[in-house]
Amino acid sequence: MLSPNSSFKTMNRAELKLLHQKLKEIVEDLESAIYSDTESYTNHTLNVDYQDVLDYYNDTANAEEGL
Repeated sequence: MLSPNSSFKTMNRAELKLLHQKLKEIVEDLESAIYSDTESYTNHTLNVDYQDVLDYYNDTANAEEGL
């Protein structure tokens, strides 16, 4: 429990709102760092047959599709 002499009692409403917003931002940053799943976008190898890619782009109809 806060004592009556607590410095929070002397803070005005605007200061408390600003402090609250800053704390919320810090919590969001912490949650992002804690719950992020870096495995979902790193350490993946492509399973690509490069001959298929070359064949696709050497076929005129397919090559123009990418333009």
